Amino acid sequence: MPETQASFVYSFRPSESFYARPFGLTINVYYKDAEDNDYRDAVFNNTVNIIELEESFDAETFFMYVFMVSGILLLVFIIHYVYTTVRRGGRSAPRKPVETGTQDKDGVDYQWVPDGALPTPKKSPRPSPRPRKGSKK
Repeated sequence: MPETQASFVYSFRPSESFYARPFGLTINVYYKDAEDNDYRDAVFNNTVNIIELEESFDAETFFMYVFMVSGILLLVFIIHYVYTTVRRGGRSAPRKPVETGTQDKDGVDYQWVPDGALPTPKKSPRPSPRPRKGSKK
């Protein structure tokens, strides 16, 4: 059909890494005529800029502010810690030992328990008798 025109809508979504950079865009049309000959024509060949959509919430800016505020808070904490340490004269005074009375190693007082109720430590078992040299069965 000679002299027939048509419009085509084609949309695509480029990756965000391509935003704000110029690109060369070439659109080629491939077609055949009535005698089955193949043709190719460049209908568009130009430089285009892919721009980023302006959104109401920008996550990159939000996290930049969160990072800056956390850095400032960390700096304030470090300055406060250093200031209070220097103000007290450096190290704190050494601690005096606290008397806790006489205690066993495990911290339990067994004196009130009758002797028969406490488990007695087991003696090591006797070794099995060894056959003597020279004795035969």
